[in-house]
Amino acid sequence: MFNTPAEALGFKAKQAAETPARGYATYGFWPLMVDNAIAFFMMFSFMFGLTLMFSKANQAGSAGAAGITSLVLTSLLGGVFFAAVTMTLAPSKDGVQTPLWKKIVVSVGAFVLWFLAYMGFAYLPSIINPLLPGWVYLILAVLAFIGFRFWRVKTGIQGGFLGSATRPRQDTK
Repeated sequence: MFNTPAEALGFKAKQAAETPARGYATYGFWPLMVDNAIAFFMMFSFMFGLTLMFSKANQAGSAGAAGITSLVLTSLLGGVFFAAVTMTLAPSKDGVQTPLWKKIVVSVGAFVLWFLAYMGFAYLPSIINPLLPGWVYLILAVLAFIGFRFWRVKTGIQGGFLGSATRPRQDTK
């Protein structure tokens, strides 16, 4: 009846200029690769850290997929694969959508290749793939989280499966 509450009370509401949301794939391959690799490193480090904190893992045996070299290689390869998938599945610049069958084949194919590589990295010898204590993985996860937030703010990347790193600004005037 009296428009917005601010206008009804006599306040002049500021119109925020809305900029169109930028698509995740528009940031380019390398920024997305780094973004995904840091995110995977953070998540796997956290998972391995928690698991190792509450298990009786044998430090002398094979580290398997939880070894630090496996973790780094899995994260980097995941960053490459999922940046490539994002770039492949995004609509082209002329607005043409990727067919559903291609989305399914590319997504499943990349995941299967990544998973096979993850399983293959478990066979690396423990001399080059040592298993670190759980608390070290948790510290690495925290450092990766800080790096991930810094990367998101530095590049302005928004979207992806971990969302945005920036909050909308609140004017105090």
